[in-house]
Amino acid sequence: VGANPGQPEPERARSKGRGLAQAIKATAVDLGGAQLVISASYGITTFKGGESAQDAINAADRAMYVHKNALKAGN
Repeated sequence: VGANPGQPEPERARSKGRGLAQAIKATAVDLGGAQLVISASYGITTFKGGESAQDAINAADRAMYVHKNALKAGN
């Protein structure tokens, strides 16, 4: 995870996720002569005291699907 001084932690995570997703999309994959463009979705959540690691993973998974659906809808 990269650090951007002055940014709250969730915004840094969104910025990093956005950058990684853009880098993945910008790198075409050659598959038998066909150039494939791959996209990535990501989910950001904050780990709250008292919740289990599984709760945090589930929250991030839900956030990833919200992001994925927004991409499909063109947002």
